[in-house]
Amino acid sequence: MTNQLIFHLQHNKLREYKGQVHRLNEELTREQDGANRNKAQHADYSARLHARLKIEKAEKQSWAEEKSKLQSDYENAKASFLSSFLSRNEHSTNIYLP
Repeated sequence: MTNQLIFHLQHNKLREYKGQVHRLNEELTREQDGANRNKAQHADYSARLHARLKIEKAEKQSWAEEKSKLQSDYENAKASFLSSFLSRNEHSTNIYLP
C-alpha cells in the first residue's frame, strides 16, 4: 500500500472515532440530564411526603388530645350525674322514712 492510501485509511478511522466520541458525549450528557431530573423529582417527592407525614402526625396528635378531653368530660359528667342521683335518692329516702 502506498503512504497516501495508508494516510487516507487512518484519516477515515480518526473521523469515525471522533464521531463515536461525539455521539458518546451526547449520550452521556442526556443520561446525566435524566439522572439530575430524577434526583430533583425524588427530592421533591421526598419533601412533599415528609410534609404530608408531618401534617398527618399533627392531626393524629390533635385527635388523641380530643379523645382524651372527651373521655375526661364523659367521666366528669358521669360522676356528676351519679352524685346528683345519689344525693336526690338520699333526700327522697330520708323524707319517706317512717
